[in-house]
Amino acid sequence: MTGILGKAACALTLGALMLGTTIQTAQAQTVSEGSQRPFAVKIGAFMPVNKEVRTASGTFVGAFEADMTIQRFPEKSSVSLLSVGYIARGGLRIVPITISQIFRDPNNPSGRDYYYGLGVGLYSARLEREDTSDRVKNLLGGFGVVGLELSQSLFVEAKYHIISRYDSKNINGVQVSLGRRF
Repeated sequence: MTGILGKAACALTLGALMLGTTIQTAQAQTVSEGSQRPFAVKIGAFMPVNKEVRTASGTFVGAFEADMTIQRFPEKSSVSLLSVGYIARGGLRIVPITISQIFRDPNNPSGRDYYYGLGVGLYSARLEREDTSDRVKNLLGGFGVVGLELSQSLFVEAKYHIISRYDSKNINGVQVSLGRRF
C-alpha cells in the first residue's frame, strides 16, 4: 500500500511540476535580489521518520546539498533547480539527485520572502542493517519544500522526502538546512 502511495506521490509531484510551468501569473512581479543568484550550498540535518532506520543512523543525520538554477521563469516568479545532496551517518547513506520547481509569491503582503516547491529525482541509497540487503539501490522519490530568505544570501529550508522503499524499510524523512546563495 505504501509503495503505491509513494508512486502516486511521485506522479503527483511530476504533474505539479509540469502544471507549474504552464500557469501564468498576471500580477505585478517582485523577486528578491538574493533569489536571483544561480548557486546555493546547504548544510543541515535529515531526520528519518522510521524507527528502524533511526536505529541504524541516529535521529539526526548530517546533510549537505548543492543547488544550481537551470531555468528561470520571471513572469511566473519561479525557477527550476538541479540539486545534488549527500546524507550520511552510521548505516544510512543517501545521495539525492533531484530536479525541482520553486515558486515565490510576488505579491507577498507579509514582507518576508518565502518560497515553496516540489521536486522529483533519483535517490541512491544504502541502509546497513541485519534485515536489509546492505547494497546500494537507486530509488525514485520526490519532496515538498518550503523556505525563508533571511538575507540577500542566507536562507533556511525544510524538505519532506518521500522515497521508494529500501527493501521493506521506509527511508522517508525531513531535512532542515541553512543555506547560502552565491
